[in-house]
Amino acid sequence: MSPISFTLLSSEEFDTQIHRQREQIRVDNNFPRDLSITQWAQEQQTERSYNLPGDSLSFVNDAHSEVSKLVIGIKTAVLTNFPQRQAIRETWARRTDLPPNVKVFFLGCTPDVDSLSDSLEHQRILDAVNLERAVYGDLLTDELECDDKYTLLTEKVSAFFEWLVAEFPRTEVVMVTDDDVYVRVDQLVADLSTTTRHKGLYVGELTDTLHPASLAPIRDPTMAYYTSRQSYPLKHFPPYAGGPHYLVSMDCVQFIAKNRRRLASIGGIEDTSIALWLLAIQVHVQYSPALASLRVRVCQNDFLSFADLSPLGIRSIHENLLHGRDFCHNFDRILWGCTRSASLETIVNQVHHL
Repeated sequence: MSPISFTLLSSEEFDTQIHRQREQIRVDNNFPRDLSITQWAQEQQTERSYNLPGDSLSFVNDAHSEVSKLVIGIKTAVLTNFPQRQAIRETWARRTDLPPNVKVFFLGCTPDVDSLSDSLEHQRILDAVNLERAVYGDLLTDELECDDKYTLLTEKVSAFFEWLVAEFPRTEVVMVTDDDVYVRVDQLVADLSTTTRHKGLYVGELTDTLHPASLAPIRDPTMAYYTSRQSYPLKHFPPYAGGPHYLVSMDCVQFIAKNRRRLASIGGIEDTSIALWLLAIQVHVQYSPALASLRVRVCQNDFLSFADLSPLGIRSIHENLLHGRDFCHNFDRILWGCTRSASLETIVNQVHHL
């Protein structure tokens, strides 16, 4: 047996090596570069010489008469996660490829620009957001009564439900996801079409597969998922679908929308709050192995939704399917995994002449 050699790298050296490998994959597959929202806006204003429509969501106007099999709401950070939105728009949620009875929206809420002291920078960022809304018509900001902060995810989702009930009342099933997922929409719709159950539906990835520890509230206020005893006094949470992706039927959405101002939430812990609210109408989560996350499971070809992916991972899966390869062809946990989003300061520094 030949000897096995190892090379020790610092964290900086490791990150550099991974970046190089990702860039090589991008070039080899002719994937577009990941641009920040300000970089993209600059390119758009350079290339476009025509006026965009003023009403960025004008296609919603006729929605009341439409029957939608599935509406997907994708939670996203408006200012920092533009690369994730573009990867999704250009792959599985490309509007021309979606089934006619499926709609996809990005849940943004009002952008948080309070940290920007320069009024010009403030306006340039908002101009970039408005340009994205005008070009794609799928980013919800002012339509939702909420602020775009991670600690307010619960409010973001409940506000989306309220908007959805008003604008798409004839929807059958709603899917809520993070912006790091690849969804096989065609297969998901086919599966939904075979079920006769369109009430009391709540399906997802059970949290004991996401978090092997006991489903107990975190009481340490320094932790990201801190839950105070005042907001939740019990020792354990009920089973709930993990936040990366879950499906609920329209009756569940209507219940939450109708009562959103009376339902108490557990801070920003949106997935737990949803489960607790649905217990009030005796709806319990059902586990689906077809919804999975990279943090706990390796890629499998029969997944319907796969979470924790970088834009490169999303594009790689789509490229596989376009060329008739397996969903997981050339899977690499590190290269396909999530990457840190650029900070708002970095994005602002990329603005030149919007």
